[in-house]
Amino acid sequence: MAYMKWFNDGNAHFQEGRHDQALECWQKALELGRQEKNDQAVSKSLMNIGTAYGAKGEWKKAIQYYHQGLTIEREIGDSESIAECLMNIGDAFFAQEDWSSARDYYEQALELHDEDDQPRARMLLNMGLSLFSEGSWNEAIRYYQKSFELFKELTDLEGISNSLANLGIAYRNMGQWEEAIQAYKQSLEIDKELGDQVGSATDIMNIGIAFEVLGRTKEAIEHYQESLSIFRTLENEKGIATCLLNIGNAFEILKKWDKALDFYEKSREIFEKLDDKSNISKCLTNIGITLRKLGKWEEAIVNYEKSLTWFKSLNDQAAISKCLIDLGVAYYTTGKWEKALEYYKESWDLFRKLGDRPGEALTCINLGLLHQEHGEKNQALKYFIDAFGIYSTLLTHIDKEEYRESYAKEFEELPKLINNLQNLLEEKPIEVKEFVPAEEMEGGAELMNQLLSQLRENIEELNTTMKSQTGYADFSKNVSGLMNLVNKTLTTFSLTEKLRSEKIGKIILDSIETCNICLMLYESCDQDPKASTVLSYLAKINSRLKGSFPELDLIEAIQNTISMVNEESRKSETISGGFALELKFMLLTWIKRLFGLATSNRKLYIESVGKFDDETFRKLESELNGISERLNIEEINYAYEILTLLIITKKISGIPIYQVKFVETSIDPDLLGGFLSAIQSFGSELSKEKTSMEKLVYRGFNINFQDGEYIRCALILKGVITELLSKRLKQFVSDFEEQFHDGLVKETGNISQFEAADPLVKKNFELR
Repeated sequence: MAYMKWFNDGNAHFQEGRHDQALECWQKALELGRQEKNDQAVSKSLMNIGTAYGAKGEWKKAIQYYHQGLTIEREIGDSESIAECLMNIGDAFFAQEDWSSARDYYEQALELHDEDDQPRARMLLNMGLSLFSEGSWNEAIRYYQKSFELFKELTDLEGISNSLANLGIAYRNMGQWEEAIQAYKQSLEIDKELGDQVGSATDIMNIGIAFEVLGRTKEAIEHYQESLSIFRTLENEKGIATCLLNIGNAFEILKKWDKALDFYEKSREIFEKLDDKSNISKCLTNIGITLRKLGKWEEAIVNYEKSLTWFKSLNDQAAISKCLIDLGVAYYTTGKWEKALEYYKESWDLFRKLGDRPGEALTCINLGLLHQEHGEKNQALKYFIDAFGIYSTLLTHIDKEEYRESYAKEFEELPKLINNLQNLLEEKPIEVKEFVPAEEMEGGAELMNQLLSQLRENIEELNTTMKSQTGYADFSKNVSGLMNLVNKTLTTFSLTEKLRSEKIGKIILDSIETCNICLMLYESCDQDPKASTVLSYLAKINSRLKGSFPELDLIEAIQNTISMVNEESRKSETISGGFALELKFMLLTWIKRLFGLATSNRKLYIESVGKFDDETFRKLESELNGISERLNIEEINYAYEILTLLIITKKISGIPIYQVKFVETSIDPDLLGGFLSAIQSFGSELSKEKTSMEKLVYRGFNINFQDGEYIRCALILKGVITELLSKRLKQFVSDFEEQFHDGLVKETGNISQFEAADPLVKKNFELR
C-alpha cells in the first residue's frame, strides 16, 4: 500500500496549513491508489483533494473531486462514507452561499447518517443557517433547536454556544425578544466558561440590541460599550465597527442625531476598510434615516438607494424590506408619490413573506396615508383596517408582563392609526344601517365612529398605564378591555364590508346575466326569428333592468324597441333582415353599456373584498372575460355583415378616385360618387360655407363620411356604423393621405396610382 506514505504526508502538511504541499501528496496518493485498483484509497484521496481545494477557497474544484469520490463510494455501498461525501458537498455549497443546494445534500446525508454525533449536529446547525439566510426564520429555529439538543447531549460546549447564539438572532428577527435574551444569556455563560472573548463580546452586544428594542436604551448603550471595550482589547475591527453602529442606533433613538451620525460615519469607515458590503449598507441606511431626521431628504435618498442595491446583491431580505419602506417615506415626503407607492408595495409584499407583522402594519399605514392624500378613500380605508387588524393580533403578545417594555416600540403608531381611521370615516362615513339589520348591529349608522372614539380613549388610558408604575393586574385589565373593543370594531367593519361587497357583487352578477340574455337574443337574429321569440327575450331584459337598475335610461330604449317589434309582427311572424340588423346594433349598444356598468363595479368590489383569490371574484372575473371576448367577436361579425362599399372622391372637385366593393351590390359606384358630390355641394350652398356631412341614408343604406385634408371617403353600410368601424374609417383616411400625399397635392389626373390602396383596405377593414 504505497499510497499510504503520500496520504499520511498530505495529512501532516494540511494540519500545518501547507495546503499546496498537502495537495501534491494527495494527488500522488490518488495516482498510486488507481494503479493498485484500490477504490477506498482512490475515494479517500479524492475527498482529501477536495478538502484541500476548499481550504484554498476553490470550491468548484472541491465539488468536482467530492463528486468523483461520491460516485466510487456509491459503487462500494458504504452508507457512512456516502453520507460523509454528501456532507462535504453540502459544506462546499454552503461556503458559496448556495443555500438550497447545500440543504439538498445535507438532507441526503442526514438520511444516511443517523448517528447522533458532531457531524450530524453541525449539519443541522448549517441547515438552520441556510434557511435563516433565505428569510425562513421559523424553519431555521426548528433546526437550531435540533442542533442545540444534540450538542447538549454530546456536551459540546462550543456547539451549544453556536446554536444558542443563532437561536437568539432568529428570535430577534421575529420580534420574540424574551426568547432572544434567554438564548443570548445562556450563550454568554458558556462562552465565558470556554474563555471565548469574541463570543462573549458578541453575546453582550446582542443583549444590548434586545434591550434597545425593548426601550431600555441606556442599558443597551452600557452593553454596547462593554462589548466595544472587549473588541478593542482584541483589536477586532469588525466587532469594533459593529458596536459603533449599534451605539449610533441608540443615540438615534434618544434623538441625538449629530451623535448618531458621528458613530455611523466611524462605523462605515471601518467596514469600508474591511470591504464588508452588508454592514456598509446598514451604515448607509442609518445615515439616510438620520439625514432624514435632520431634514436632508435628497442626501438621505442617495444613501438609501446605495444600501438597497447592496442589500439586494446580498439577498438580505429583512434589510431590504426595511430599506424599501425608508425609501418610500423619503420619496413620499419629497412629493414623488408614484415612487413612494412602488417602494411601499414592494416592502409590504416582503414584510408579509417574512412574517414581520409590525413592519406589515407600518407599511399599511403608509399606503393608507398615500391613498388618502390622493383622494382614494376606499383604498386608504382598506389599508388602515388591515393595519388595525394586525395590531389587534399583536395585542395578544403584550398581554404578558415581560412584553410591557416592547409595547411602546411596536404600538407607537397605533394612536395615530386610530386618528387616521376616524378622520377618514368622518369624510366618508360607513352607512351601517343601510347594510346591517337592526337586530344584528347596535348603535345604527354612527357605530363605527363611536367605536373608534372609544378606542382612542382606551389607547390613551393604556399608554398612561404603561408609563405609570401600576401593577400588572391593572395593565392586563386595560389590555383585555382594549382587545375586546378592537375585536368588536373589526367585526363591525368586516360585516359592513361583507354586505357592501355582496351588494356590489349582485350588481355585477345582474349585469352579467342581462348581458347573456342580450347575447342569446343577438344569436336568434341570425335565424329568421319569430317576432314572438324576440318579444319574449326583450320582456326578460326589460324585467331585469327594472328590478336591478330602475334608474338606467336603457329601459326606455328597450320599451321603444318592444313597440317596434309589435309593429313588425303585424306585417309578418318573423322580423325582416333589415330590422334584424337594426336590432343587432341596438343589442351591441346595450351589452356595452351593461358591461361598462359591471366593470366599473368590479373596481369597487376589489376595493371592498381586497383579495384576488376570493371565490366570488374569480367567478365574476371569468364571466366578465367571457362577455368581453364575445362582445369583440360579435362586433366584428356585425361589421362584416354591414360592410358594402367604400368610395373616395377628391374633396374639392368631387371626382371619384378609388372604390372597393366588400360585397356584390347593385349600387353603381360612379353614379353614387356623382350623387354624393352633388349632395355635398347642395349642403354647402344652403349653409353658404364649406361643410362636411357625416351621415346620409340612401336607398336603405347608411352612408358614413370621413373627410381628410384632400379626400372625402364614404363608407356605405347596410346597418348603423359601430365605434370600431368609425375608428377604422378615420385611420384609413389618414393612411391613404399619408401614402398618396404627393399624387393628391399635384393633381396630375392620373387616378391609376390609387389602385395601390388595396393593402390599406385590407389593413383597416379585414377585422378577423
